Amino acid sequence: ALTNQIRSLWAMISGLSGVSSATSLQINGDSSSVYGLLASTLDRLLFGSKPYWGDSAAGDLRLTWVDADAPDLFRHAPNLLRGKAHMAGVSGYHSTTADSVELGFQGPYILDGEIFHCDGRSLTIGRSEPIRWLIL
Repeated sequence: ALTNQIRSLWAMISGLSGVSSATSLQINGDSSSVYGLLASTLDRLLFGSKPYWGDSAAGDLRLTWVDADAPDLFRHAPNLLRGKAHMAGVSGYHSTTADSVELGFQGPYILDGEIFHCDGRSLTIGRSEPIRWLIL
């Protein structure tokens, strides 16, 4: 399991290492310029991180994003990945839930550990219906 997490982390770092510009993010009609976004329906991510501290009343998709002009990203990164509640008071760092999120950007994004490229068209992320598993 540790090997898979390290490979996923390496893919994420290498895929996003060239990203240096902000992108447009729209959630529930509000738009802002952001540097990075985490979106998941999972409670825990790589290495047990839980980067969500926002209100859970708005939907099942957990979202955390960093504004393009957020101060001290590297200093706040450990608390950001742990989902520390005091991050809600730090300017430029946001966390909430939603039913879906619409992104408009050009560049790479990672979905389930696989790197894709968006060509500038809007990308909508939302929760799917539960998957039914057949036991054979």
